[in-house]
Amino acid sequence: MKRTMLAACLAVAPIAAPAATFCVGTSAALSAALTTASSNNEDDDIRIAAGSYYVDATTSFRADILESRGLKIRGGYSLLTACKVASGDASLTILDGANLKPVLSIRVFTEHDVVPITVSGLTIRNGLHRGWDFGHNWSAASGLSIEGFHRSAPAIIVDRVIVHNNSSTVDATPAVRLTGANHFVRFSNSIVRHNATVSAPIHIHSNFGGSALTNLSVAYNRRSGAWGHAAVEWYGTAPGQIVQSVVFGNTGGSAEFGHGGWIQCTLVRIGGGACVNNGSADPNAIIADPQFESTTSLRPRVGSPLHNRIYDGLGEWDVYGQPRNRGGLVDIGAAEARD
Repeated sequence: MKRTMLAACLAVAPIAAPAATFCVGTSAALSAALTTASSNNEDDDIRIAAGSYYVDATTSFRADILESRGLKIRGGYSLLTACKVASGDASLTILDGANLKPVLSIRVFTEHDVVPITVSGLTIRNGLHRGWDFGHNWSAASGLSIEGFHRSAPAIIVDRVIVHNNSSTVDATPAVRLTGANHFVRFSNSIVRHNATVSAPIHIHSNFGGSALTNLSVAYNRRSGAWGHAAVEWYGTAPGQIVQSVVFGNTGGSAEFGHGGWIQCTLVRIGGGACVNNGSADPNAIIADPQFESTTSLRPRVGSPLHNRIYDGLGEWDVYGQPRNRGGLVDIGAAEARD
């Protein structure tokens, strides 16, 4: 879609007070919608049309939530339908850091109240976190950061996102950081691939609410730090779980998972290491080759150890908008095979 077709990019149409919907078609409109949603005292739904959106010296994709209202940021829509219909394919809506700065950052400062935050249907790529001394201290991740502060309780749902080719040059800045603080974190049906970070590419932090990582594909990330884990690090005291996911080809860490409280692995296929704290008793857990269609798509081929292995997945769609359950069985990971 040409950028010239994306004029009149921001349309605000109240659905039912107190709620607001934004139909977004340009980078500037997305930035403006996030700023408005931070403090308009409404439950906001930012719907992003398919296309590419870039940060630059003046445009950032970030929001500081200063109210007890929820925020949804969802991609895959069409301007031709006024953002009423979404494709479900996360690869069609791209937020790009242009290798300049972090891509999408949301901070919640409302104390005590639960604030639901949903991000879905997006590709988040080419973010750069260069450290706290270069004006990048606003975000705590190079790709996607959702954080709660000061006794806040963001209820985080991240579903069907692709986090690709984000990088950091300092420790504790992953590609994805989800900090629920006092509430629950759910990360599902998503791909985290080919990121180059000093620490593990995914950080999950929850002190009370717990976390669930379901139907993820975490592959070919490069960790350059001196200690830690190659795929996921949990922080905080709450238990976490990773379910029906594939973790393969990640380098630079000891085990694949670790830290935090009690961690449970169920139907996870990994290329090496183990699930620290609880481990995995599944004899099929360690795989030599997931038989991906490609190292980019991370779709399993027919005959893959990921293919048709479980009876149900989380949600109706995979990361590319394909139906999850076709013929009664579901693939492990974020993407269904082409069968």
